[in-house]
Amino acid sequence: MKFIWIMKKAVLNNMDKLYGVVSRVTYYNEENGFGVIRIRLDYNDHSIAKFKSKLFTNMLTVTANFDRKPIVDEEYDFFW
Repeated sequence: MKFIWIMKKAVLNNMDKLYGVVSRVTYYNEENGFGVIRIRLDYNDHSIAKFKSKLFTNMLTVTANFDRKPIVDEEYDFFW
């Protein structure tokens, strides 16, 4: 599943892709699909490791409109 997630350009370049595993669903509104989730990044993956110097941690909080409730341990892709 692919969702759009916006982050300040100072951190990542346009059209970069991150993907990670949902570690927690903090909030999800079934009426409009808005959710807040925590994503765990795998720095052992070469395509993710390049962001290690630009991020403080391998856990990211993501806010987005989802088409269904995210599930813990499910992998998501994010583009910006």
